[in-house]
Amino acid sequence: PTEESPSLSSSRAQKRRKKGGSYIDDRDPKDEISTSLQDSDPQAESARLHHLFEEAKKFDVKSHETLVRRVAPISSDKLEKSRGSKPKPPVKFTPLEKQVIELKKKNPDVLLAVEVGYKYQFFGEDAEVTAKLLDIWVGHKGNMKTCSFPTNRLKIHLKRLVEAGLKVGVVTQTETAALKKHSKSSGLFKRDITALYTRATMVEADANAEGSPASGLPSRYMILILESTQDGNLLRDAEKVNVAMIGVDPSSGDVVWDSFKDGFMRTELETRIINLGPIEIILPESQCIETKRERKVGQADLSRLTAKLLSHYSATSKGNIRIEHLDPALYPFTESNAVMVLDKFYNSVSDDAGDLIASSPDWLGKIFGSDKRILMCLASLVEYLKKFKLESILERPDNFRRFGGSHGSMSLDGQSIRNLEVLTSENGDHKGSLLWLMCNCKTISGQRLMRKWVTNPLQDQGRIDRRLDAVGELLKGDYEWIHRAHDLMGKLPDLEKQVLRVTYKRCSVMEFWKLLFSFRQISRIFLPEEIKHSCPKSKPLVEIATQLSSVELRETVETFASRLDKDAVEEGDVENIFSEEPSEIKKIHGLIQESQDRLSSHLKSI
Repeated sequence: PTEESPSLSSSRAQKRRKKGGSYIDDRDPKDEISTSLQDSDPQAESARLHHLFEEAKKFDVKSHETLVRRVAPISSDKLEKSRGSKPKPPVKFTPLEKQVIELKKKNPDVLLAVEVGYKYQFFGEDAEVTAKLLDIWVGHKGNMKTCSFPTNRLKIHLKRLVEAGLKVGVVTQTETAALKKHSKSSGLFKRDITALYTRATMVEADANAEGSPASGLPSRYMILILESTQDGNLLRDAEKVNVAMIGVDPSSGDVVWDSFKDGFMRTELETRIINLGPIEIILPESQCIETKRERKVGQADLSRLTAKLLSHYSATSKGNIRIEHLDPALYPFTESNAVMVLDKFYNSVSDDAGDLIASSPDWLGKIFGSDKRILMCLASLVEYLKKFKLESILERPDNFRRFGGSHGSMSLDGQSIRNLEVLTSENGDHKGSLLWLMCNCKTISGQRLMRKWVTNPLQDQGRIDRRLDAVGELLKGDYEWIHRAHDLMGKLPDLEKQVLRVTYKRCSVMEFWKLLFSFRQISRIFLPEEIKHSCPKSKPLVEIATQLSSVELRETVETFASRLDKDAVEEGDVENIFSEEPSEIKKIHGLIQESQDRLSSHLKSI
C-alpha cells in the first residue's frame, strides 16, 4: 500500500476532532507509532506524556454519567409494565412447606430437622446451613431448597450440628393414623418439635467423645447471668455491679450458683467463667455487641464492661460458644413471678422438695440468702430447661453448691489460672497445660474430678497428707482388687451421664441394662470378704472400698437385673422385657382388658 500524505492525515484528524475523536490527543494511531519510533528524544517524550495528562484532566465526568444513565438497562418491572404483561402469580406452597414455614415462624432461632418418611429434611436457609456443615448435597424440591440424610444417621449428624453452636429441633409427627382417622381434620399429619438440642444440653449415651482426654473439656456448663448496679446509675455505663449466676452441667448433674459484687476489671466474673468454662451463656434479651464470630452478647440489660468480657471469652475460646437470649416478657425476671414459678415447680415435680417447702416457708432464703436475683436466675433456668426436658436436674435445690473452694481448699482466681496455664496453655490449647500434664484418668468422671482438684487445690495439711497416702498406696498396688479395678475403669462408660439419663427419663431399656451390667461388674470386684482381708490403710481408700463392697449396692443391682429378661432386652422386645410383670403394669393390662370386654358386649348389642 502507498503511504498517505501529511495533508490527508491532518484532514482525518480534523474530522475526528469535529466528531469527538476516539483519541484524547486527536492523533492517528499510525502517526503516534511512527513518531514514537522515530523520535528518541526523552524531553520530547516527556512533553508528549504531560500533554496527554492535561487532556485527561479535561474529561467531562458528568457527561459520562449521563451517557451511562441513558444506556442503562431498563428494570424488569418497568419492562413488564411497558409491555403490558401481568404480574407473576403468588407462589403456591405445598402443605408440607406450609407446615415448615409455620414452625419456623414460631421458632426462628431453631434449625429444624423434619422427619419425612425415612429421612430428616431441612428447608430453605436451614438446608443451606446444614449442607455446608455436613458437606451434603442441597437442591430445589418444590419451592424451597432442601437437603436430607437418613433417619439412622440422626445422632451422628446432630452432634456435628450442635458442636457448630446451633440449636437443633427434631420435628416428628404428633398425630397417629388412628387419631387422624377419627379426627375431623384433613391433610397432612400434624408435626411439631419433639426434641430440642444445643451443645450444652445434648446428653446422649453414645456422645461420650466430648469428655475424651484430648478435648480438655470434660465439663459442659451453661450459665445464666443477671446484673444490677451498685450505685443506682444506668446499668449500661456501670463500673461496679452486683452479679448473680447459676451454672448447670447437664452431663454431670453439677449445679453451681453464686452472688457477688464486681469492680471495674470484672475479675470476679472472669474467675468463675474461666473455672467453669461454659459452652453456653444465657442472658436477658436486647443485647447487641458483636464479637469476632458475629455473636451478639450484650446491651441494655448488660453493662459494657461485662459485655466486653463475654465477647472476649467467646472470641478467644476454641469451641463455638453459644449466646442464648431470653425474652423478659416470657421468662420470670421479676421477684414475684420467680417465686410463683419456683413454688409451682417444686410442689408439682418433686415430693422431697415439696416436703422441704412445707416444712420451711422461707426455704429459698435459707439456701440462697437474701439475693432475689438468684431466685430470678433459678426460675428462668427452670423454664428454659423445660424446652429440653431437663428441668428435673433442678429438683433438689438443697444439693446445689456455691462457687468457691470448700473447707480446707482454695479457689484460684482467673488471672492465676491463666498465667499459671492451669487449664490451657499460652496459645489457648489444652495440650501443654497443667491439667493436660497431670490428668491420666481412665474415666470421664475422673477427668471432671481432676479438673475440680486442680482449680481448687487443698490448703489443709491433714487433707493433703491423706490424699498423698491414698495415691501412694494405689501406686504400690499391693492388693489384687486394685489391679482388677484398674483394668475395669477404662472399659466402663460415663456412669454419671447414664444415671442422669435415667433421671431425665431419656434412658432406653438397653442403656439401663448396660448401666446395671456396669454396676454388677463393680460389685463383683469389691468383694466384702476380700476387702476385710486386705483392707487399705489410707482413710479415703477405706471409705471407697467400703461403699463399693456394701451388700446394699449388690442387692439393689441384682434386684433390678432379675426383673429384666436379658434375651428380650437384647432383641428389643419391649412387650416382654420383664421376667415377671410388675403389679402396676398388671393393673393397667386389667383395665385395658376390661375396656375391651365392654366394647365387645356393646358391639353385640348394636
